[in-house]
Amino acid sequence: MMSGSPTPNQDGGRLPFWVCEASACKFQGTKMIKAVLFDLDETLLDRRAAAVEFLALQYCELVAGQFGDALSQDQYAARYLKLEEQGLVKKSDLYPTLVASFGLPGELSGPLLDHFRLRCPEMACPMNGAREALQFLRKVDLFCATISNGEGVVHFSLKFRLF
Repeated sequence: MMSGSPTPNQDGGRLPFWVCEASACKFQGTKMIKAVLFDLDETLLDRRAAAVEFLALQYCELVAGQFGDALSQDQYAARYLKLEEQGLVKKSDLYPTLVASFGLPGELSGPLLDHFRLRCPEMACPMNGAREALQFLRKVDLFCATISNGEGVVHFSLKFRLF
């Protein structure tokens, strides 16, 4: 992954340097870059912020009423974030492990997973500058796409909501 300081654009905003590099290659006639592929998490999507917001909702809607005396929202969120390894663990594997780690009934993992698939996309929020970067890349006729290891339905919903 490339990194660097944001570069001023024509509108006075700041775009990541790779956006400016991509457009420079395109306009210098090298035509080396035809598309820009993105990972979704922590590149376009602020996954951590969305996860924290979602976990608070999930705890309130599905966990607190039955198990709130034995399990705090902070405990629930911390364990989830630890077990999911920054989004690398499949949610279908994560929820049974999460439920078992707290000694909760195993049948709770199904409703938690369904809740994730239904409600998590609502919490999607873009990384700072992501929308502007995509708009700029589209403006200079570069094709943009995402590559992800996440669940297709959830990630499609996230991308649709963000952009």
